[in-house]
Amino acid sequence: MNDMSLFAVSILEHSFGNNLYLLAWADKLIELKTICHCGRKANMVLRLDGEGKPISEGEQVAIGGNERYGSVCRKHFRTLIWE
Repeated sequence: MNDMSLFAVSILEHSFGNNLYLLAWADKLIELKTICHCGRKANMVLRLDGEGKPISEGEQVAIGGNERYGSVCRKHFRTLIWE
C-alpha cells in the first residue's frame, strides 16, 4: 500500500469504524438514493432541531427519524452549516 491508500483507509476507518470491515465482507451493497429539496442527489445529512432548523452542535449521535434529520445536496449543506 502507498501513503495515499493508507490515508484513504484511515479516513474510512474514522468514518465507519468497525463497520468498514463489514463492508469488505458484504456480498452486495445497496445505495439508498435520496433527493435534496432542489432536485439534486442528496449525499449529506443535516440534524434538525424541533423547529426544523439545522444544528451543528450537541450530541454526535441522536436517535430519531425524519423529524430529526434531513437529506440535502453538498451545496445546501455548505450553505446551511458552514455559512
